[in-house]
Amino acid sequence: EEIEGYIEACTAEFWRYFAQKYNGYVGEDLTSSVTSDGERIFTVAVECTINAGSSFTCRRHFTIDKKTGEIVTFERLFREGSGYREAISAEIGRQIEERVERGDFYYGYGIFTSPVDLEMAFKAIDGQDFYFDEEGRLVIVFEEGEIAPNNMGMPTFVIPARVTAPSAAEGGLLEGGEV
Repeated sequence: EEIEGYIEACTAEFWRYFAQKYNGYVGEDLTSSVTSDGERIFTVAVECTINAGSSFTCRRHFTIDKKTGEIVTFERLFREGSGYREAISAEIGRQIEERVERGDFYYGYGIFTSPVDLEMAFKAIDGQDFYFDEEGRLVIVFEEGEIAPNNMGMPTFVIPARVTAPSAAEGGLLEGGEV
């Protein structure tokens, strides 16, 4: 039901563009792919690209815990009150600064730091998409244009186990669970 709801929202956005903005000159590509299929989890990514002169892409990962049959929520990965949001946000901030030094662009850093530019777009994680990579590490995904220019796509940040382990839920997917 949750996946169907996301697909319906993507389709509604397409029809909004079709009817109001581009007089019918718009296309939508809606695809899905399996991101991981391990012993404990199954993840499918649903991606929607709307083409109207230029394009933008939205993607959402749905991770299913094979043990329970439920879609995994971000909050369920961690112990309540463990400070996981602060720890992960600090790690993403560190990675952004590292990337800016290499030449990437993020709002609030590098060329985007003058008073007339956008304020720092990334302050803390708040409802971002996520999935697990092939090594079982948590990957945080930001929407196109959310913290960086659209031409950078959907920035992703691999969160090392040293950051997630101290706050992982007991017996959960981050604490030695077979991903």
